[in-house]
Amino acid sequence: MASLGIFSTVIVAFVGLAIALGGMANPQSRIYRELHAQLLNVPTAWVVSDLVAFWSAQILMLWSLRQLARALYEGPLLSVLVARRFRAFGNWLLLCLLVGLLGNVGDALFVPTARIQLGDGLFMTVILALLCRAISSIVLEGARAADENRGFV
Repeated sequence: MASLGIFSTVIVAFVGLAIALGGMANPQSRIYRELHAQLLNVPTAWVVSDLVAFWSAQILMLWSLRQLARALYEGPLLSVLVARRFRAFGNWLLLCLLVGLLGNVGDALFVPTARIQLGDGLFMTVILALLCRAISSIVLEGARAADENRGFV
């Protein structure tokens, strides 16, 4: 699923960048007129950098999820590698959250109709990231205890 998410994110990123840089195919559409009115005072460099930063963070987070799933599938559950993968996934979730918040703040500065919105997704992402970091600590302690027990035998 993470690989499918990475693939679809890359496709959406290329289409979004093409629209941001080259304009939409039908300038008579209502969506184009609304988008053009909102982005009239926004520098193109800001739009492109915002899109690239958000999609890059999302791809890296999905890649980390893929690595975590591979580590859980291939190796023992109580290992340092699994603990590192959980911690990395939690860190990438926090990075995605930070990039999204910075993008919202930048959009609110440039676009008069934009507002900074703090929704349920924000809080769920924070909870999930903290949960991943907590699981990482638990798995790391379990791996240390398992190594210590193997040393006694």
